This record gives sequence, C-alpha cells and structure tokens, in this order.
Amino acid sequence: MAATTGGGRTRRVVVVGGGVAGSLIAKTLQFHADLTLIDSKEYFEIPWAGLRAMVEPSFAKRSVINHRDYLSNGRIIVSKAVNISNTDVLTEEGRLVPYDYLVIATGHSDPAPKSKPKGLANIKQKMKRLRLLSPF
Repeated sequence: MAATTGGGRTRRVVVVGGGVAGSLIAKTLQFHADLTLIDSKEYFEIPWAGLRAMVEPSFAKRSVINHRDYLSNGRIIVSKAVNISNTDVLTEEGRLVPYDYLVIATGHSDPAPKSKPKGLANIKQKMKRLRLLSPF
C-alpha cells in the first residue's frame, strides 16, 4: 500500500543512483510510493561479481541486470542528475522530476556504458586486458 500525504496524494520518492544502495531502496519502496529511479545507465551491475566473471565468463551475463527486471512499479529515467533543489531533480536532458522525499545514492564516479549489451562488452574487454597481464 502506497503512503500518502496529508492531502491524500501518494508520496513521490526519487532515488538518484542505481547501484547497490539505490537499487535496493528503489526495489523496496516501489509499492509504497510513487517512485522514480534516476540512473546514468539502464542496468545494475553487481560489483563484487567481476572477479567471478573473470574465471567464469558466462557469469558476467547474470551479474548485469536491467533496472526494469526488478523495478516493475516505478519509473526509470536513464540520465545523469545535474542539479537538485528542495523540490526537484534536474536531469542532464533538462527534465525536472519533482519529489517529496529524495534519496541520493550516487556512490562513486565510474564511467559505465548506458546499455546492458555495452556493459557486458565492457566487462569482456576488462577480462581480455587482465588476461594479457596475467602471468599464467
């Protein structure tokens, strides 16, 4: 059941950042608020899965999950948040996203491809570089 404001309107929650913390809070709140997730990419990459993917390449596909696969009751905006006011988040494309509650879960800055196929290609490229450096 979605939480409402005093006027009966569903509370708007915006989560900025779709990493571990942002994805978890978005998934948890999606049926309790009018939820919007703003992330610079369309997928969540399990960060600690990278090492296993290096020794088991097929694992990489299971460690990159589209936000839409776990967020069925919320909006996803694939963009960077460039400005935040007391009432809105401004995206790189100029879209204003209003909120009642804001969660900033941006983590660290790591340039990542926006799409899942490009993200998987990025992992494969990293694996190739590491194998070139490997003493084995």
